[in-house]
Amino acid sequence: MKRLGRRILSDYGQDACLRLLVFACFLSLSACGFHLRGSEQGGAPLPPVVIAGEAGGLHLELRARLRAAGGEVVETLAAAQWVVRLLSEERERRVLSVGSSGTVEEYEIHYAARFAIEDKAGQTRTGPETVSQVRSYAFSESAVLGKDAEQEALVNDMRREVAWQIVQRLRSLAEAP
Repeated sequence: MKRLGRRILSDYGQDACLRLLVFACFLSLSACGFHLRGSEQGGAPLPPVVIAGEAGGLHLELRARLRAAGGEVVETLAAAQWVVRLLSEERERRVLSVGSSGTVEEYEIHYAARFAIEDKAGQTRTGPETVSQVRSYAFSESAVLGKDAEQEALVNDMRREVAWQIVQRLRSLAEAP
């Protein structure tokens, strides 16, 4: 068996064996039903949407999620069928646990967005709703910069998830009679 392995490496090289291994991994992932989150465009098609209100990074993330879901984001109310009104975006960090020496060991981040969906005539399709996400992370005073970067990554992930939930809410309205 060792001799066969050496012969394959000498005949095809390590690069070819690595490519074969990567291909086998991708093949096994596709066979098990794995797919990237948000990669499906199933369901009812989304009508043209205009995003109103400034709620920080959520506006940009919602625009990206709508396009990824096959929706069209327009700039004017005349071209839109629905209006997603972003009312607020909040994030809060709370102490989750404290060590025996009184130092913080874990934080919990709470991210919430409030929005409403209106039709072209200004009639509310869904009243103001709040969508929220919560994550926690371990904290270390010796790695403050790294933990700040981790916190920002968690907030970005929560913002992406909240935007996806808003898109799913739009999709459920599109499917309703």
